Amino acid sequence: EPPEPSPDSPPDREWTELTPRIPLDELREITVALPDGGQLVCEKRAGEGTATQPPGMPLETRHVETLAGALARLELGPALDGPGTAYGLERPRATVTLVGVAEQRLTLQIGDDAPVGASTYVLTPDGQTRPSRSALGSLVPDSPAQWRSGEVTGLSRAQIKEVIVRERLLDAVDG
Repeated sequence: EPPEPSPDSPPDREWTELTPRIPLDELREITVALPDGGQLVCEKRAGEGTATQPPGMPLETRHVETLAGALARLELGPALDGPGTAYGLERPRATVTLVGVAEQRLTLQIGDDAPVGASTYVLTPDGQTRPSRSALGSLVPDSPAQWRSGEVTGLSRAQIKEVIVRERLLDAVDG
């Protein structure tokens, strides 16, 4: 049993659902913009997640599903005082935009993880810096390639007859 709170202890933090909210079953697109200019756009088509930016990249959909699920049930603490620089929001780890089936949009900036507890600082659409109830920092990629599928090909070993690797060699004129 947890100890009874003393009259001197601060009240427990109140957590509220992120509003507006895009329910997971209504999510159509997620865009993750990274500070280095990299961008990952994932769309849901026929129930499957597909990366449309970078084009043609095979996507490890479990990463997208994990981030989408965390944002769909995101709870936030009260607004924090002070500049965003204190929370890693001057150059956010990622800016995530969610688009719903009815074209509703929600953009969040993901800052630093809190030094204690499983929390991440978030800049909400109304300009408030708030802590999240769950850690989001590990859910956003450092680069789009981090969400690339590890599968090289959809073929089984029995279907592969030959693998050819070609290399262009530079001649002396090209340096």
